Amino acid sequence: MFQLQEYFGSLTIIDFIAAFLYIMLGFVIAKLTARYASRILKGKVPQHLLAFTSKVVFYMIFLISVILALIVLGAEKYIAGILVTGGVVGVILGFASEKAVSNFISGIFLLVDRPLNIGEPVKIKNEAGTVTDISFLSTKIKTWDGRYVRFPNSEVFNATITNYGK
Repeated sequence: MFQLQEYFGSLTIIDFIAAFLYIMLGFVIAKLTARYASRILKGKVPQHLLAFTSKVVFYMIFLISVILALIVLGAEKYIAGILVTGGVVGVILGFASEKAVSNFISGIFLLVDRPLNIGEPVKIKNEAGTVTDISFLSTKIKTWDGRYVRFPNSEVFNATITNYGK
């Protein structure tokens, strides 16, 4: 016969309600904090970076509330294992996607530092033209002879940039 006590031990309905409230309260606090962070940073950082920062703030706070809920339910002995496993997986993925992460972080720095803007005439490495796009992973320019050239942001960040528009 199926017995709940084998799976849940000495947990009471109060424990489940408390865990649910932690998650719900964490969700509300995370949403409000992310909205507040967006409001503070609006106009100071580019829109792409604003959305990214808002999501990071939300998920970090919400993750903390989920961990607290798991602790209330007596799962603290499993949390360390989950976090260690997540850390190992993170290191493996980090090594596997080193270039992409490097380009992404360089893209964030380019969007914050703003050494070049869309529409400005620039020279990056040996290519000169007008900037057509700056994304998290790459920067694109249209050369004077009409070619489109894409540079990974890690190369743009480390290259000498001549900006004729500034």
